[in-house]
Amino acid sequence: MTTVFIAILWCCVQNRLDWQTDTKTALVEMMGFNPDGEEFMSKRNMTFLPNVVDQCAWDEDRFSQLPRSVQRYFHRAFLFTGEPEQFWEDCVKMIRSVTITEEGEILMMNGKWVPYVAKRYFSASPLHAGYVWDAKIRYPVALQLPFDIDVYVRDSFSNGQEDKIARMFGAIPFLNSVARGPAQSARLRWLAYAPVFPTSLLPHEAVGVHWTRENKKGFWPFQEMIRNEATADFIDPQGHSSKVNVKFDSNGLIEHIAAVEENWHFRMSEYKNVGQGILLPSHIESGKQEKNGNFVPHIKVSIKDVEYTYF
Repeated sequence: MTTVFIAILWCCVQNRLDWQTDTKTALVEMMGFNPDGEEFMSKRNMTFLPNVVDQCAWDEDRFSQLPRSVQRYFHRAFLFTGEPEQFWEDCVKMIRSVTITEEGEILMMNGKWVPYVAKRYFSASPLHAGYVWDAKIRYPVALQLPFDIDVYVRDSFSNGQEDKIARMFGAIPFLNSVARGPAQSARLRWLAYAPVFPTSLLPHEAVGVHWTRENKKGFWPFQEMIRNEATADFIDPQGHSSKVNVKFDSNGLIEHIAAVEENWHFRMSEYKNVGQGILLPSHIESGKQEKNGNFVPHIKVSIKDVEYTYF
């Protein structure tokens, strides 16, 4: 009996260590390299795609062609002073990756909200769009036990593929799935969280985000109305498209992102200055909208800390 217990304990400890190793591997893959350091993309694709650093060169003519609401958002998100001679590159460096420390609640199938803590990692480059969500969910059990069950969940998206895995205590697996299709939902989540790393929302000519003009002429001649919405279309290196409707609040910041082809909605609030020339939402809720128009959140995210790396 003792031998069996020791074997189970050793297996649990080993699986927990493997979890940490697999998370690191997922992070390496997310940034566009496999564990051997080789690029995922072929040379043919790399010659077709524009270099992400080259896309940093800003063209004021392109900026002026964006919807007025989007122009105002960039001025607000990047903490512009509003002076005409001030360009965005004077204030903001292009973000390469972001590490988010977060906590929040998840709505379970039984209708109960359970708390969690997590690290959420993003590759902010549209050429290597991806994320890794490494969370620990404190799930209460119905039995009279002196402890709750810690469920470890890792949801990763890289190279157009989404992987999900969950283990009780980080050792006992009960979910392991791989989405080998276009991973539409994963691309939507990357796009929905982009206000946390807003340089990824800057317009691109090929791979990246494309904004659709929503402006309309006002009653007075040559007067242009600033509407509080626009459409963003994210095109990944494989040519897949994810389109969302974006609504802005009275301050010009993003407050609502809704998927065009799926019933997924994301609400942003409590914008904060993180001290690096960027305003970002510190509270995000995602969920679905019922037929009566009511928004039903499925997860509530509170961002506690953010760390960036830059090109």
